Amino acid sequence: MAIMQCPDCGGKVSTKATSCPHCGAPVTGETPSLKCNECGTSMPANAKTCPACGAPAAALGAAESLAASTTAPEAPSPAPAPRPRAPSFNLPESIAPSASQAVAPVGAIVAGYVGLLVCPLVSMGVAIYMLTKKHVGHGVAMLVLSIPMFFVWIGIVAAIAIPKFANTKEKAYVASMKSDLRNLITAQEAYFADNVTYSHTIVGMNYSVSAGNQIVIIEASGTGWSGTAASSGTSSTCGIYVGAVTPPVAGEPEGAPTCQ
Repeated sequence: MAIMQCPDCGGKVSTKATSCPHCGAPVTGETPSLKCNECGTSMPANAKTCPACGAPAAALGAAESLAASTTAPEAPSPAPAPRPRAPSFNLPESIAPSASQAVAPVGAIVAGYVGLLVCPLVSMGVAIYMLTKKHVGHGVAMLVLSIPMFFVWIGIVAAIAIPKFANTKEKAYVASMKSDLRNLITAQEAYFADNVTYSHTIVGMNYSVSAGNQIVIIEASGTGWSGTAASSGTSSTCGIYVGAVTPPVAGEPEGAPTCQ
């Protein structure tokens, strides 16, 4: 059986007793929890004097303070759980537009939309420029509109240029036939100087025809001749005559190639 000291009178009391048999003071029966500052003897927390050296309660004040300071602190109340925050999305500096890029330049916008009517290629260039400057709205709009306008523009240019090109080719074919007929006059006169008549064919003369052309001598005699020229590149025909013969093209002057 363990013995402890009564905190009031200092008498010896069993740890199982509920009161001191000497003075009747209540005891708790707990194991000593303090040490005397003078001799280091363990004693109850509420002892007034040391049972070993008899140190007064004043000497035990520091021990009581030590016991109070070593008492386990109360567990702190749990902190409230933090409220969930909405996720924030920050664009990298290389993607996020700066203050100078926030507003699209008015000049580029005007040039882009006017270019849709004048030259869609200009509008495409402006659209690409605005996309690189992060002006996605105007850039995409110009690009979407400029692509069909480019094909419309090509169609208009083709409608104007193709007829002119065809007319140029027509004039080239006609000029080739006229040149062959003029050369035929020279060849016929050379043939006449040797034979005192004009030739019915180009085979017996020193004469060559341009590629794609056909020369036909319609009439030939000692008094004159006539002929026509045709080309595979055009439906037009040209005629010429010299002397007393019927002109192949009505109303044409003698010796001058005329086409119809």
